[in-house]
Parts: sequence; C-alpha cells; structure tokens
Amino acid sequence: MVTHIGDRESDLYEAWARIGDGRREHLLVRSSQDRRLLGQEKSLYKYLEEQPCEGTYTVQLLAEPRRGQTAREALLAVRVARVEIQRPDNLNSQDYAPSIFLYAVEAKEVNPPSGQEPIHWRLLTTHEVVCLEQALKIIQWYCWRWQIEQLFATLKLAGLNLEATQLESIEAIQRLTPYSVLVLKK
Repeated sequence: MVTHIGDRESDLYEAWARIGDGRREHLLVRSSQDRRLLGQEKSLYKYLEEQPCEGTYTVQLLAEPRRGQTAREALLAVRVARVEIQRPDNLNSQDYAPSIFLYAVEAKEVNPPSGQEPIHWRLLTTHEVVCLEQALKIIQWYCWRWQIEQLFATLKLAGLNLEATQLESIEAIQRLTPYSVLVLKK
C-alpha cells in the first residue's frame, strides 16, 4: 500500500477522483479550500467545526523563522467526519464523478502561545477515519511529511547547497553523491 501525502497545493479534485479503489493507493492532503459538500448547505470547514471533539493530541512543532514561529509543543483538538465532496463546477462532468467520499480530520490548536499563529489543519484522506486512534495516525503521517520537507529544504539550501550546483546530467549528480549511487547499485 502507498499513501501519497501532500500539502495544500496537492488538494485537487482531479487527484481525489483518480485515486482508484483505495486498496493499494491512498491520498492524504491538507485541505486548501472550503469545499462544497453534496446534499449539505454547510461547507466542509463549517461541517467539520460542528463535529464533536474526539480527543486531543500533542505535537512537537519545529521552529519556522520565516513565519516567526518558535519551536513548541502544541495541544490539538481533533475532529473527524466522513464527507462527500461535490465536484467543482469548472470540471467536465464526463471526466469526473459528481462527488467523492473522503474522510476529514481537523486538528486545531488549543490555547496557542501569545503572538503565535495557531495550528489549524484540515486533512482529507482516502484512509478510513472513524475514531480518534485512526485520526491520530493521519495527523502523525502529516507531521512526518512536514519534517521530511524541512530536512530536504535544509539539505538543499544550507547543507549541500544543491540549488547552486545546477547539475544537469546523471554523471554530474553521481560525482556529487557517490555514496547514494553506491547504495542504489547494490
């Protein structure tokens, strides 16, 4: 089984509609838009907000100097819901189903420190999420994605300064990273 994990830029109806049967391939994406729900007057965000809190979860947040965020421990209130997302009007009805079923997990920071933007994640996934335990797994996976992204950003800019190398050939990349090439050949 493979789960594709993405941030807000990955929240595309087209991707959700093409994921398949959800047995071998899944999506987990942070929502970027307040989507319409089929048969509901409420939007996704309002609907999630009205769900009962399933419990709380504590996450360790890394510092983000660009955004003025210090490293801290954040207590998150967790809500879950199964939702039916309506196809956006701008998509061709012949190519995409009129709606798709997803599971939504909301993780909202309780009492953030003064001057810090509170964490408020609305995660959509094809994985079944009907209880707190399943929601916590989804939140943990999303946190790992963020840590991996931070690691690659550091390696790219500060550690290896890969952006400055402007490597264009496989041979040049192999000379820069001989150990990884060795590992791949085993």
